[in-house]
Amino acid sequence: MEGESGSPYERAARWHLAHCPGVAFVEIVEAHFQVGYVFSGADYFLLGRQVGSDWDDERLCDPWQIDSQGDCWHVWLYAGDVRAWPRLVPYPLPWLMFHRHGRLRRHRFPGGIVEPPRRQERQGRLGGLISQVGSGRRD
Repeated sequence: MEGESGSPYERAARWHLAHCPGVAFVEIVEAHFQVGYVFSGADYFLLGRQVGSDWDDERLCDPWQIDSQGDCWHVWLYAGDVRAWPRLVPYPLPWLMFHRHGRLRRHRFPGGIVEPPRRQERQGRLGGLISQVGSGRRD
């Protein structure tokens, strides 16, 4: 996200406005404050919540729905330094899901996400995907 201006929060808000103009960004943030998680710092901004790995797009796209027994973290939006996101996960779950270019991506993590991935290949592939979601970059 080199060359972008503003804080990760500002970049996330701009990305949301460009890609989801029908829903106010503040409403999405409020939903995650109420039922999910919001992490914001100088080098990151993350909206996420606990869901089921078997959820379809319709359920995932309602930010008010959660599953407290769910086995997956759904990352609604991430902006900032990709090295920060693994330490933000509140507790381990075996799955991670997010949308990219209108497609749902599911990634299995057998040990749960508690530390950055050990293999450089996985870190580069997954980290790059998540950073692009919040950067507004469209490949």
